[in-house]
Amino acid sequence: PVFIFGSTPILVPEGDATELTIALSEDPQQAVEITVSQVGGDSDIAVVSGSVLLFSSSNWWIAQTVTLAASHDADFSNGVAWIEIHSDTVGTMVAAATEVDVDPPPSRLYVDRNATGTNDGTSWTNAFRELRDALAALASLGNPATEIWVAQGIYTPVPVGGSRTGSFRLSSGLELYGGFAGLLSVTYPGGETEREQRNPLSNPTVLSGDVLANDGPNWANISDNSYHVMDCSEADSTAVLDGFVIQGGNANGASSFSFGGGLFGLACSPIVRQCSLIQNRAAWGGGAYFGNASSPLLSWCRFLGNLAYNGRGGGFYAQTDGFPVLANCLFSANSASREGGGIHCRTRTDMSLYNCTLTANSAASLSGGIYAESPVRIWNSVLWGNSLGTLVNQATQLYRTTTYQVNYSCIQGWTGSLGGAGNIGDDPRFGNPVGADGVGGTWDDDTRLGPGSPCIDAGRNNDVPAWLTTDLAGNPRFRDDPSVLDTGDGISPIVDIGVYEAPPRQGVLVTSDPVYVREGDEATLGVALSEDPGGAVEVAVAVDSGDPDISIVSPSSLFFDSQNWATPQ
Repeated sequence: PVFIFGSTPILVPEGDATELTIALSEDPQQAVEITVSQVGGDSDIAVVSGSVLLFSSSNWWIAQTVTLAASHDADFSNGVAWIEIHSDTVGTMVAAATEVDVDPPPSRLYVDRNATGTNDGTSWTNAFRELRDALAALASLGNPATEIWVAQGIYTPVPVGGSRTGSFRLSSGLELYGGFAGLLSVTYPGGETEREQRNPLSNPTVLSGDVLANDGPNWANISDNSYHVMDCSEADSTAVLDGFVIQGGNANGASSFSFGGGLFGLACSPIVRQCSLIQNRAAWGGGAYFGNASSPLLSWCRFLGNLAYNGRGGGFYAQTDGFPVLANCLFSANSASREGGGIHCRTRTDMSLYNCTLTANSAASLSGGIYAESPVRIWNSVLWGNSLGTLVNQATQLYRTTTYQVNYSCIQGWTGSLGGAGNIGDDPRFGNPVGADGVGGTWDDDTRLGPGSPCIDAGRNNDVPAWLTTDLAGNPRFRDDPSVLDTGDGISPIVDIGVYEAPPRQGVLVTSDPVYVREGDEATLGVALSEDPGGAVEVAVAVDSGDPDISIVSPSSLFFDSQNWATPQ
């Protein structure tokens, strides 16, 4: 004979009990004792009656009852316990009993590698230690809408030995936020309590496909890395990914596993903010790939050193009936074995770029910067130093088989052939685009606008989305440089071209320019500073050149400090 159960699956309501019936399939021809016990899994589930059942030739067909109860707990997960049914005569089998949790999931879950509490995600102290565990807990409940705060540290989609096909999953209604110090916070003991208290640059929260933590230079030891680090397929615009470093993806498989090493999405429209996609690799779309009617919004993101090793779009690839938007995004030192080292915009895709910077990207076939087979609209952006081998010109910045709309942008080798208004081809004067290490696509790269950059106050204000209020460094998106003549369009302050607003530089403001001095008479000129000097400053006033009849009568020196810098003298 074998065991016959009255009902499966076995579901036990939290704080309640359920009955499980057991009978035999045929006459055992002898007395049979069956023991029922909990042998593992969720300790909240226990056998409270019917732990010993007796069958014989006279009752083998009559179902006997075992009662399982689930005690109330503080978590929100549907725990599973293993129930062993054993008989020396019939044999042993193990059945799964699932606790049906009655507690609604909290509106926020926490993940912190340093948590030592109950690891149920209900606080920083009790945080999950792995993001994958928090996502699995939500998935068991049907992915109810919530947000997850993730503290600094390195998190992998699967444990050591897990499948390369495993990835983090972003679903509709889910908001993932990184950049928290969590339990290691000095400023906020016990962990942050507001999203605004986090700092993604100071507290890097890394989602890594390098499960074995053994990646080396020049793509060494990556054969075992995850195909996709993050998969956001079918996630709509209620899905948010904010404040993460995504690195170490290696999409070198077949079919969809050859696209999007860092970020992969089909039929989706997530919001991706403040994320850095670094050193990811794929045949197509090394950093990110979006296809099949995807319209993601990416803002304040960095694409650094990603590779399309057998195709297009080293940094970013989009195709087929989508409307992707990139705003305040930096692309540096991405590369492709074919076209579009920085970005590839494939057929039937309409892409928009606002205040982006693409520099030091390269391709082996066409356009180190952007390669477009569908319409691309570019506003207030810099494309400079993107190459095709040693060739650097307008076509290596932008190559099209369709139409571009380019306005108020800085394009190396600009010829005017692409039309548009307010475009320039002058050197943007980056601080140091390859940084102190001499290698582009690393954290020390400085693509901020240097003094005298033609990109300062040279954009068009109406082409800045209303929500784009800060630059890539978090500084105000509109900030006037009084030492530079406004060449852009709009009411001062005029937006700068590129991902960064030029840092504030001290300037001198005068009350009138020009100053008219009647012959044989005197005139006055008021002088003030444009910024708080943070200390005492002496400003010398002298005749530089021109008519020797005009001289400075008094004073020849003006003194300013933090109290009077804005008051004309």
